[in-house]
Amino acid sequence: MRVAWIAIFLLLPVPSVQALELADGLRLTVPPDGVKCVDIVLPDHLGSFEPGPRAYLVTADAPWGNLRELEVTTDENNTVVVPLCLFSSGVANGSCADYAVTLATLDGKARKSFAGGACVSGIEGAGLGEGGTGEVLNGELSLFALVFQPATLYGGGGTLTLQVQSEASLALRLEAEGLEPAQQTVSLSPETPRLTLNYTASSPGEVRVRATIQGCQGRFCEQQATARVLAGDPPSRAGFTTSLFPLSLSAKAGDTVSYELAIENYGDAAPFEVSLLLPAGVSSPFQPQQLALAKGERTSLAFEVTATGSEFYEIVAEVASRGNAKKKTAFLAVDEQVADARRQLERVAENNPAGLPEAQQSFDSWYASYQFTPLGEGLDDYSSLQEELEVSAALPEGPAPQPRESPPAQPIPAPQEFPLLLAVGAGAVVAVLLAFVLLRRRKPARQLDVPPLEQ
Repeated sequence: MRVAWIAIFLLLPVPSVQALELADGLRLTVPPDGVKCVDIVLPDHLGSFEPGPRAYLVTADAPWGNLRELEVTTDENNTVVVPLCLFSSGVANGSCADYAVTLATLDGKARKSFAGGACVSGIEGAGLGEGGTGEVLNGELSLFALVFQPATLYGGGGTLTLQVQSEASLALRLEAEGLEPAQQTVSLSPETPRLTLNYTASSPGEVRVRATIQGCQGRFCEQQATARVLAGDPPSRAGFTTSLFPLSLSAKAGDTVSYELAIENYGDAAPFEVSLLLPAGVSSPFQPQQLALAKGERTSLAFEVTATGSEFYEIVAEVASRGNAKKKTAFLAVDEQVADARRQLERVAENNPAGLPEAQQSFDSWYASYQFTPLGEGLDDYSSLQEELEVSAALPEGPAPQPRESPPAQPIPAPQEFPLLLAVGAGAVVAVLLAFVLLRRRKPARQLDVPPLEQ
């Protein structure tokens, strides 16, 4: 029998809150006096798909979080979801904090780290990027997306495929490191929103492509994609994996955005069911599908969504096979520039109330023009607005503010597993309480001296 053993807090209440999928560089908002969770998915987020059960150690350094250390044992056929929930009780609106998550196998063969952060705001949002959490959330637009698919190439060299997408009319300058061609310029538009480009790697190492919007001066004008080129053959794998592109993208209300869901089957031939979980305000002609994949087979499914409101949406694709379900989440930020600027106005109201009328007037003037401007145009005006709001939101000079007390301790939501194979009876209650006592007595999370995972 396939069982995923989870020795922690199975009986504590699980808050019914929205959750985002863990990703490196993820920055998200937490509502004032509220909670937002980040789902850690095993074995997927570690990329460890060797056959058979494996024990994992999850450690988190999150000032607002509920999770410190957790051991989980599962296999390639049981997806376990461990929620890292961030609580904003007692934290000032506009405050930001970073967090770090480390995943490792207890056998010392693999380890992977994720960095991210959160800001308290009543205006929902999320983004992927490097830099300060507030800068990413309030200043980095997802005007385009790029990623290597897959992000690891074996055999010491060969061809890597780069996907690039935007709903705006943009010219991108691409500069590669460790790849050929070293430079090129491509154009994207609503009529041609996605391009697939091939690059050649000649030796092992980390490679990257940096993309910059031509004629753009804002800090949101540049992104990069990285990949690894490894010598030798790929490791043995089992189960199946999924990926969704683009993970984060901006659009305007009424735009139709295309996505690509990839599924790769490492196990025996099996049936798969694919469906979409869409929020209110988002529609798609996509219908649930059933397909069969042979061992080693990879396939891609394309679908489109249209969002009618100016909000932040989560586009969730679910793939299920033989009782094991995996979800992939993408962020669709409709009118993201408006939300980011309004979040900056929140900071002005918090830090500099006297400057709010002037800041609001600048926003209103910019917004009057934005409503009739195609996505990707007027970026210089938006950069100027950002700079003005950033200056206005800066704390005035004076005595350093007193630190707030840390938020009160919160209950830790239970990890979820698919399928749920743990029956909780009287004996399980005792076992869980005992696990709680033992975990409370454990030493701080230990560092595992293990090499990075070779995917």
